[in-house]
Amino acid sequence: MTGIPIERSYSLLDAEAALLEELEALGLNYDIEIAGEFIHTAKCSITDKKSGKFLASGNGKGELMASRAGSLFEATEHLLSNYHSLDPDKIFYMNSLDYCRDNPMCEQLPLVLLKGGEGADIPFLKHHAVNGCQTCFYPLALTCPEYIDLQLLNGELRRKDTFNYGRLEHYSTNSGTAIGMNADEAVIHGLLEGIERTSLSKFLADVFLKNKKDYLRMVNPLTLPPNIRDVFGRLEEEISSRIFVFQMPNKFGVPAYVSWMEQYEFKIGIAGYGCSLSAEHAILRCLYELSQYFLLSKHIFGFDWLRSKSEAIQTRLKGLPLHQDCAVFDMGWKCRTLGCETVEYDNLSTLPFSHDPKEYLAQLTALIYENGEVPYASELRVLGNGITVTHTFITGEDRFFNVKNCKSTFPASLKDFAG
Repeated sequence: MTGIPIERSYSLLDAEAALLEELEALGLNYDIEIAGEFIHTAKCSITDKKSGKFLASGNGKGELMASRAGSLFEATEHLLSNYHSLDPDKIFYMNSLDYCRDNPMCEQLPLVLLKGGEGADIPFLKHHAVNGCQTCFYPLALTCPEYIDLQLLNGELRRKDTFNYGRLEHYSTNSGTAIGMNADEAVIHGLLEGIERTSLSKFLADVFLKNKKDYLRMVNPLTLPPNIRDVFGRLEEEISSRIFVFQMPNKFGVPAYVSWMEQYEFKIGIAGYGCSLSAEHAILRCLYELSQYFLLSKHIFGFDWLRSKSEAIQTRLKGLPLHQDCAVFDMGWKCRTLGCETVEYDNLSTLPFSHDPKEYLAQLTALIYENGEVPYASELRVLGNGITVTHTFITGEDRFFNVKNCKSTFPASLKDFAG
């Protein structure tokens, strides 16, 4: 498996070559911008060859080759998962109230919001249980944020779907949508993203809403293995700031981490997240994601982009001080007020995992089933050479993390939160 990244089936070079071949066949051009001196991130833009029309963009993280390939794949994922790229035969309409009847998934947020108001026919995607037998339907509006905007503006869509998504929109996200060289790769990354986002939702609720004492566990950077310590050091040099890494516990026991940058120029917190059966890979991902967020802000989008996000905390979350605290995400303040345990890397919980994607996926789904939930996936698009885009979700997932995007969301189970 030399040269093949964890959770992948091909080397970066082979994967990029295969994707570029498909983009050429689809009549698409691409342009990649690279940012960073000591550590890198990339932004890819895809355009139509004939018209030059911009179609989609995506960002990549990791070392130079990984960030380049990652940006290409993410841009393609965004292109092929948008509403107009979906096969109409994959979209099913049913009445929202009929969907909720005797459906246990509709007893908590966000699906409980479908019970409000009069029933209306809305679009769904059919999902199949990963390594299981069940099937279910999931609202398109919760997997494709673009759809809600289109439904408001497109008369034809409004005639087919009259549902008011005003409240549900706060929970809409493309989290769980992923691309891979095959279905196994795509589903792995979609499920890991779902666990990562649910872990973040729990972390936000426990730290910023419940104010749990002695809950925070920070990884001691001096105990990191050499490869992670190298990335950690280069990242701190790139951003001229201190970095802190915290555990984000979840009921599946899958390693998930958040890295946080100590800075006071922008109100909104700069952070990165990572999740993997490999604790080492999860920490690296959260560090690379933080670098991606910072470098895109500094070199590509501009710091005015960050300032606008900071302003949104005050406007969109006005009157919701706890939500504002979540969006600001000041981990320094929380460490001082709640206490924080420092943990050595060798004492972090670890899991066995395979480097074969099919076996890795079996290990991941086993953990999900063992903890009473079901992982679901829906195939959105398959290209000629097998490159696959899927959407996944896990029953019981929590979308409170959208508060970091200045959305007035609430934890999935308010009953648990009240406890």
